[in-house]
Amino acid sequence: MKTKITNIATVITWSSEKNQLINYQDVEILIEDSTIIQIDSTVGDAEVEIDADGALITPGFVDSHTHPIFSGNRANEFDMRVSGKSYEEIASAGGGIISSIQGIRNASEDQLFEECLERVNFFLVHGTTTIEAKSGYGLTVEDEIKSLRVIKRLNEKSQLDIIPTFMGAHAIPPEFQANPSVYVDLICEEMIPAVAEE
Repeated sequence: MKTKITNIATVITWSSEKNQLINYQDVEILIEDSTIIQIDSTVGDAEVEIDADGALITPGFVDSHTHPIFSGNRANEFDMRVSGKSYEEIASAGGGIISSIQGIRNASEDQLFEECLERVNFFLVHGTTTIEAKSGYGLTVEDEIKSLRVIKRLNEKSQLDIIPTFMGAHAIPPEFQANPSVYVDLICEEMIPAVAEE
């Protein structure tokens, strides 16, 4: 199926040939299935026509480093930082990654999915079409798998393209602080095989 976009004020895109941004004005775009096949002053006929209403068109943004899988928020920590508290002081008060670990561990998969769906759709509204999404706040076999399942479900439900990353070594969880090498063994011997199997 072909789609034509008309009434475009400007198309801004990257030219790998010229190694620079290119600015097209007064053009139309012709798309076949999901591939742009022509950008020109006029393009051929199409089954669907979209009026851009004088808008700017640009490729979607790609965010290559995100941590969208968490429950709750840590907004109170921003206030603590502004008040001069160090990351260490925030962590010793139960904040930082410890707070995020507890949020993931206490949330069901469905609850986590619902919270994160709203979060990932926020990317789309602001022009980001692809993200890399890390696990890394559960830090148990079960909670890392839960986080990665949520990423998979989000990828199926949202129009956002989500590239999952297992990040079990994000931090040493509280229960392994005295013996981090045991946690590294857990990652290598249990987490990675479980993630690979799924």
